[in-house]
Amino acid sequence: MLNSIKVISLDKTPERFLNFKKINAQLPIERISACEGAMLKKEEYIEAGIFSRELEYSAGALGCAISHIRLWQQAVSENSVRHIAEDDAIIRDDFYQVFTDAEKHFKDWDIFLWGYNYDWPVGLSSYFDTVSSLEVKNLLPDFLYKNYHAFKIEKKKPSLLPLVSAAGTGFYSVSPQGAQKLLKLCLPLSMESPKYIKDESLLWHNNGLDVEMSRHYRLMNSYISFPSMALMINNYNNSTIQNEG
Repeated sequence: MLNSIKVISLDKTPERFLNFKKINAQLPIERISACEGAMLKKEEYIEAGIFSRELEYSAGALGCAISHIRLWQQAVSENSVRHIAEDDAIIRDDFYQVFTDAEKHFKDWDIFLWGYNYDWPVGLSSYFDTVSSLEVKNLLPDFLYKNYHAFKIEKKKPSLLPLVSAAGTGFYSVSPQGAQKLLKLCLPLSMESPKYIKDESLLWHNNGLDVEMSRHYRLMNSYISFPSMALMINNYNNSTIQNEG
């Protein structure tokens, strides 16, 4: 039996999950009720060691972070891989075949990033601990809505490249040991910023969990799919992370 894709989606926007189901109808999925950041009692999470006292994420970013962290905790407690998606992801139909092959090849993997933001450079580990920058053409939401059917049945085998930095948590797989590392490295969430991969004299403002995760990819067995196995609609105006609260 396939380990279903856990889809994080807010109760108050059921149409987003319905759209996800329509687009990804060939895949086994399970809806996970997203945490509403505006409803969080921040002090409780500070006392629990989840948030630092100086954390200044938006309400939506706080809710997003907790939604992912809860799934990491489940991965550890149940000693089971978690395939985690947000509800604007378009995932290739052959995902499980590609994942199975990857898991056989990378025995000690922690995280596979299958989908990522195209409007931000990806950092890849290169020789002598240097970092190479990979840029991918950004695809506009209207284009994706009109053409996603072709992407869904794409059979081009992706490469999995050693990851240093990337934006987005739209679709990824995390192993139990990877989830344990993320919990240890990321918590308590703080405002510490990673370096901007194209110019390491600049900092990347830490405004969400994906930035925090990116701070630690180099310390983990992290890999990114190229080409990606998932495309993100990534429409700022309709984002439940950017616009909640």
